[in-house]
Amino acid sequence: MKCPRCSSALKHETYEGTEIDRCLKCRGTWLDEGELVGILNSREEKFSDEVLEEALNMAFAGVTQNEQASVEKCPKCSRQMIAVNYAYNSGIILDRCPNSHGVWLDVKELEKIQAYREHCEKEAEENRDEWIALARSVEEDRKKGANENRKSEQRPLRYIINSVLSKILGNE
Repeated sequence: MKCPRCSSALKHETYEGTEIDRCLKCRGTWLDEGELVGILNSREEKFSDEVLEEALNMAFAGVTQNEQASVEKCPKCSRQMIAVNYAYNSGIILDRCPNSHGVWLDVKELEKIQAYREHCEKEAEENRDEWIALARSVEEDRKKGANENRKSEQRPLRYIINSVLSKILGNE
């Protein structure tokens, strides 16, 4: 296969137990469909704080004009790939084959994706209880709002009676 970025031959190598195709010239990586998931589920590589910082600094950047305008073709089917923001908000842009053959990652993007994912999972675990409490609070507020809407749609006398009964019975 040829590199979608510089047309050099891609070389097979093993990375975290997965056979990948890497360009020795531009250092980009081709991952066949499903290989990224396998790599992300493996935790063999350790990443420097610098790689994590680079990844986090890219978050919420979106797909740049340069990435949208670039024309990389899938090394398997030659169709133009689509620029995709990993996890919708990471700012790490990968190029995905429209026929689901795989993804192209520029130099260091594989490592940035792994560092970003591991950081997000760690944050989720550390803040799990707080986020669950927040979700419950939002759900309670939603139910209270729905109850108030229901009450306000009742005829005035019935609304007043229900409001008084709710206060007496402690349902509010």
